[in-house]
Amino acid sequence: MFLRLIYQSLAESLYVISYTLAIKGLGSRRLANKSVYSFAAGYTAFIWLLYPVCWGLSEGSNAITVTSEMVFYGILDLFAGPIFLFCFLVGIQGLEYDELGLQSGKASDYVGVLTPARTEKAAEAGAAT
Repeated sequence: MFLRLIYQSLAESLYVISYTLAIKGLGSRRLANKSVYSFAAGYTAFIWLLYPVCWGLSEGSNAITVTSEMVFYGILDLFAGPIFLFCFLVGIQGLEYDELGLQSGKASDYVGVLTPARTEKAAEAGAAT
């Protein structure tokens, strides 16, 4: 009974996380590229749903051998980590800082740009001469 309750709560948690990633996340008004986000969220939710399947086949029902389990988990880890990151970075490489509400921290990006503080200092320097 207690073990069944734990499995049920884990399944519900996975459902909530997947729903939040795939459905709620698309409603964000700050989302710059919805197609990239929807692909990444769906991909992540799908891969995460395969982990309990792998566990069920290996530990839960002993349907696959230990070697097959290691290969299954290894492939899932590859698809969840490096392959996902590569695809995501390729997808967002064309985004500008402004689309994400960010700005560059490089000083060379602000050469010749007068901020309000610089404008006031320039006006004071011009009035003093």
